[in-house]
Amino acid sequence: MKVDVAGIQKVVEKLEGIKTRVRNLSPVLQVVIEDLVKFQSDTFRSGKRDPATGEPWAALTAGTVTKKAKAGKEQILVWSNRMSKPSTRADAADGSVIIGSNIPYAKHHQFGTRKMPARPFLPSSSWRDGSPQASLMLKIYARVRTFVRTGKTAANG
Repeated sequence: MKVDVAGIQKVVEKLEGIKTRVRNLSPVLQVVIEDLVKFQSDTFRSGKRDPATGEPWAALTAGTVTKKAKAGKEQILVWSNRMSKPSTRADAADGSVIIGSNIPYAKHHQFGTRKMPARPFLPSSSWRDGSPQASLMLKIYARVRTFVRTGKTAANG
């Protein structure tokens, strides 16, 4: 008895392509880095919310509001504009992306201190459904899935 399966070579080629792309996610991870840098920048320009929860950042103390008003500054986390510009350090290696800030005091804003509440501006490893970060993560998952299936990133069609 002989079984002839039509198109098996096409299936094998497609699976080989998937295997190759899974081993090297660098092309799509470079696009993901662009998404993350834009997200960090948008956090300042738009809602002033914790990207992981969607909750508004804590209000400034009266003393800080007065100090900022005298200096002609109004926005939370913006004094010299260093934090509001893409100051993000992101690297793609080993199938993952690491994102952070190269500004030394950024950690105090991201995680808070004894005297200052956290006002996160970078994505975190956990998030609440419906939050700005949840939308970003769905976009990233879709990008990676499309790349693995087709080899296409948003950057190359």
